Amino acid sequence: MSVSLERMNEWIRKNEQYEIINIETVVLPNMHSKSEGGSTDSELSFAEFRPVWYQFFRVWYR
Repeated sequence: MSVSLERMNEWIRKNEQYEIINIETVVLPNMHSKSEGGSTDSELSFAEFRPVWYQFFRVWYR
């Protein structure tokens, strides 16, 4: 995450023309396996595997 944080801060510094409204940390499960139904299937079963989670920053600006 530290590399992502550095890249986000660099982007903010280079784009001073934008007003930063909010910064979020987003954590999402990997829902893209063959056994999952995509965005319509919100169930995750953890019995047989270790789930993969994606974490990233979302910058809201105008």
